[in-house]
Amino acid sequence: MRTFAFLLAVVLMASVGPVGAAPVPKHLMKEPGSDKGKLQGKWKLQSLRLGGMDVGGDLAGGIDMVLEFRGDKLIVTANIGGNGTMTGTADVKIESGAVKRISSSNIQTTDGNGKPINTGAKNDAFGYLLEGDKLILAATPGGGDGNTLADPNKPDKNTMIMVLTRVK
Repeated sequence: MRTFAFLLAVVLMASVGPVGAAPVPKHLMKEPGSDKGKLQGKWKLQSLRLGGMDVGGDLAGGIDMVLEFRGDKLIVTANIGGNGTMTGTADVKIESGAVKRISSSNIQTTDGNGKPINTGAKNDAFGYLLEGDKLILAATPGGGDGNTLADPNKPDKNTMIMVLTRVK
């Protein structure tokens, strides 16, 4: 898997408690009217679908994942079923087009002790929809030709859909 979705999938499938923080005030946001400005702050995973099916049961209830957009950086923190915290960081670029895109580079992942984890991912991109305090990310973990972007409006059998809500 070569995409930042891979990082998210690794964080999800490999294993921080609930994070409480207010959204970033508009006067502190860079480009407050842009999607980049609107994405700033913390987002908590609410649901996960893979191949059109809900990831349910104990796994879904045991995932505690938060994404934080901080300027041009993305920090992903996750704990899967109490098996330890993993953190991923990346530089991000928000792009518009037929499908809105979040591109990432310089991806680094560490375990709860700060030890680097080699995910193999260096760069990635995933499609997104931003609907107020709801963020929908679409990725194709382990698939695609590197040029195909997963579309959250038209997921296929290989698409992973993550729905996140803003942490208030």
